[in-house]
Amino acid sequence: MSRALRKQMFTMIDLLDKANKALKVSLTSSCFNEAGIRQLLSDCQETAVTMGNELEMIFGEGLPLVHKLEDYHESLYQMTLVLKHPGKRYELLKELAEQTRQAKKMLDEQIPDKMEVVFFPFKASMWDSMDLIWEASEQDEDCDAYVVPIPYYDRNQDGTFSGYHYEGDELPSHITVTHYENYSLQKHWPDTIFIQNPYDETDAAISVDPRFYSHTLKGVTDTLVYISDFLADETLDGFSEATDRAIKLCTAPGALNADMVIVHSEKMKQVYIDILTQNFGESTRKDWEKKIFSIRSSEIEQLQNHKENEEQ
Repeated sequence: MSRALRKQMFTMIDLLDKANKALKVSLTSSCFNEAGIRQLLSDCQETAVTMGNELEMIFGEGLPLVHKLEDYHESLYQMTLVLKHPGKRYELLKELAEQTRQAKKMLDEQIPDKMEVVFFPFKASMWDSMDLIWEASEQDEDCDAYVVPIPYYDRNQDGTFSGYHYEGDELPSHITVTHYENYSLQKHWPDTIFIQNPYDETDAAISVDPRFYSHTLKGVTDTLVYISDFLADETLDGFSEATDRAIKLCTAPGALNADMVIVHSEKMKQVYIDILTQNFGESTRKDWEKKIFSIRSSEIEQLQNHKENEEQ
């Protein structure tokens, strides 16, 4: 579970706790609005069900926290049956307060406070550009990292899709791969998404599955990161001779939609900044300087040496 979803769960439990207090005030007043109270009870039940369903979709059945939410839901139902019995109402109010207290404690204990990141490569031959960051994420105890290769298609001259390609089985064997049909962005809502293809619908030759276009991904994560491919960066070495290609790469939708762009040298970082500034005005230069980052050449050499040692 991402930190964003975990935070959302805590917010929902806090809302249930506030509802319990509002319910207590309403039920202990000299006269209360029964219709309003029943609506409040119904809203709380709906919230508990929503939380339980989301938790089960991510962690499966049997999570003790879900059972506690089910107990809370049942207590809310029992309250609807005893609204005219002050003594029974009082006992149930205590139960509801204790159940939300326990649910909050269980959420803290049973759901680790970890960042969830997901990598969306599409070509196995380009995995090297993601590998260094993936290794760091994989080794971080406070991070859950998923590698979810996504399909891509050839494009016909009229823009329609033809050949289907999926290269998830071609990634290095030590990488645990999750099939894209088994990773729901709506369920996971990852804290950070790393993408490899920046072109979305603008490439005349190929297209990743439209479900993974950058403008869609931006809406289901806190941070979208585009990692430029080694080979793509190399094409910018001849910036003055390849202006059209450079502009297309640096101003591709994925680069513009991303919260962060990672390239593989300070030179490439400057190329991106210059091209984007030329296209959007000198007043935007500082924005691009904050958004474009480079992996130092020493880090790339470390990655390459590591791979060479593994192959020996």
